[in-house]
Amino acid sequence: MRTLNKANPRMQKRRGRFSLCAVFVFSALACLSPLLAAAELGWKTIAVGDVERRFLVDRPDRPTEAKPALLLVLHGAFSNPDDMRRQGGFDRLANRDDFVFVFPEGTGPKASDLTWNAGFCCRSAMRRAVDDVSFLDAVVETVAAQMPIDHRRVFVSGISNGALLAYRWGALRADKVAGIAAVAGAIAGRKGFFQPEVTPADPAHPVSVLIFHARDDPYFPYGGGISLRLLLRLPGRASISVADAVAFWTRADGCTGTPMDSPADRQGVSVISYRQCRAGTEVEVWTIDRLGHAWPPPLARLSEPEHQALFAAYMVDFFRRHPKRDLDE
Repeated sequence: MRTLNKANPRMQKRRGRFSLCAVFVFSALACLSPLLAAAELGWKTIAVGDVERRFLVDRPDRPTEAKPALLLVLHGAFSNPDDMRRQGGFDRLANRDDFVFVFPEGTGPKASDLTWNAGFCCRSAMRRAVDDVSFLDAVVETVAAQMPIDHRRVFVSGISNGALLAYRWGALRADKVAGIAAVAGAIAGRKGFFQPEVTPADPAHPVSVLIFHARDDPYFPYGGGISLRLLLRLPGRASISVADAVAFWTRADGCTGTPMDSPADRQGVSVISYRQCRAGTEVEVWTIDRLGHAWPPPLARLSEPEHQALFAAYMVDFFRRHPKRDLDE
């Protein structure tokens, strides 16, 4: 009769081998864990005044530079950092190891109702006068304290409500922000009928700006004015035109000369570039005829392998070309 607690010599040998393998595997994982952690996404929480705020950090496993650039990417209203990262294509960039990507989180009564306070928009963040400018300041300070970044290459991007805050923060912090990319947003506007226009003060330093906007955008009309789509919910809410935003930045950047004009391609995408601007800055405007209020789709104009047809890849390349320079450069 076999006893249940008596070990089989063959099984003992197998168990011994398994134990050695397990020790080896777990030891290897333990050695690799710092590298794996460095390559993974990580949420960070900070206090801004008496409020806890969060942001998502996506940094390269092995940065190609000792001090990578820092790009803040702001989601739109009713979205979140995870969706912004995926829908914007930032998780699919092939050439990204010289950047640290940070996806801050807006505020709201619930996870599906997160917004930013851009002065004239949007929802609870605007009504409660949330200090999102200080939040973005704190995000940069926190990231810079925990990892090396190139302070001459701090950039901000956003879509919709996120683009509004990108414009606002970039203009207010023009001495620190090297570039802005705004998708489907406006730099200025008013909350409603008989309300004053909210416009950023003139930037203290030139800033490179990349704008992408659809002619048929129903929420922030290309030509400016009141959004008919929001007339019942937000009566009188209005924004300035894309042309006015371009005029704001070309004036602030001291751009001169005739811009480079690329006519519309088969997708209805045209590009105008103002390249003769102070401190090596540039203002570039991408217009698409039909897209509505959305992040750019894969673009034929960016079909070269280095761009992957992703607007996010082109945006990163645009920022690479435009670090913060001294005024006399």
